[in-house]
Amino acid sequence: MGKTLSNLRKTASRRAAMPVLTVSQIAKRWRLSSDTVRLILTCHDQPKASGPWRHPRYAFVDILRLEGVQGERLTRYEDFPDLTEPLMTAAEVAEIFKCVPATIRNYAAQDLTPSIRLGGSIRFRRSEVRGLNDAD
Repeated sequence: MGKTLSNLRKTASRRAAMPVLTVSQIAKRWRLSSDTVRLILTCHDQPKASGPWRHPRYAFVDILRLEGVQGERLTRYEDFPDLTEPLMTAAEVAEIFKCVPATIRNYAAQDLTPSIRLGGSIRFRRSEVRGLNDAD
C-alpha cells in the first residue's frame, strides 16, 4: 500500500510540473484551426486546467492522452522532447517520403504507419516518422 501511495505522489508531482496550453497553442501543435480544436476538446469532454487565467487552458498531459499517449510514457522525462514537438500533416510526411499525401493517408487508414486521428484529421508524430524513415 505504501509503495502505491508513493507512486501516486510521484505521478501527481510530475503532472503538476507539466505545462498547460491555450486553445491557440494546441491549434499550432495540431496544425488545425482554433474552432476545430475547441470542437475536439468539447467532444472529448476535456477538463479545463484550474488557474487564474482569462482564457481556458488544458493540461498538457490531457492533450497527450487525446493524442493516444498512454501509461508510463506520460511520465518519462526522456520521452518529453519527442512528445512536445508539433504534429505533422500528411502533406509534410509525403514530402519526406516523396509521394502524394493521399498515399500517406491511405497507409494511416490501413495502420501501416502510426498516426493520430483528431476529429476528421490525421496527424503524425515526428519521432515516429523519423523511425519509419530510418527503417527504409
